[in-house]
Amino acid sequence: MLRAGGKRGLAFGLALLLCAQLTPAGTYTAATVSVTTMVKSNCQVATSPLNFGAYDPIGVQRTNNLDVVTNQISIACVQGSVPTISLNAGNNSSHALATTRSMLRDQSPADYLDYELYQPSSTTPNAACSFSVVWGTSGGNIFNATLGSVPATKASRSYYICARVRSGQDPSVGTYSDTVTATVNF
Repeated sequence: MLRAGGKRGLAFGLALLLCAQLTPAGTYTAATVSVTTMVKSNCQVATSPLNFGAYDPIGVQRTNNLDVVTNQISIACVQGSVPTISLNAGNNSSHALATTRSMLRDQSPADYLDYELYQPSSTTPNAACSFSVVWGTSGGNIFNATLGSVPATKASRSYYICARVRSGQDPSVGTYSDTVTATVNF
């Protein structure tokens, strides 16, 4: 015999039994996955050809230097990198009369036209040319692109290559050229 409310009690008991079967027996702990990577110091460098244009040894360049202040070297470095930029002496610096970098005439007999590359006036991107510190490969002639602060972002920064063919030279007619290698250390 069922008493009043007996069906409800039976239904409630069956519901508890079903819930107990759906609940997992026991617990488990989740495993952890260790995630790491390393960001290494790195820089990319870009340059463009430097063209002095015409040198006139009996006209303007008889007494005035031929300066180019439009060419730049651009570097993009990983945050925290400490880049320095050096420019070698070029392919023609070893000829007998060389005291600076030299461009070689493209025909015989060999003739040279001396020039020099200078660092910009400061390490601020796009700083003006001062033509005071030769850009080279050692000591104070290496351009320290982070003097004062390391790159805060990976954004590219550009620096002028201040170029000068000194006045008063006596070159032969022809086209003169040289190749200079830029090296970024970081």
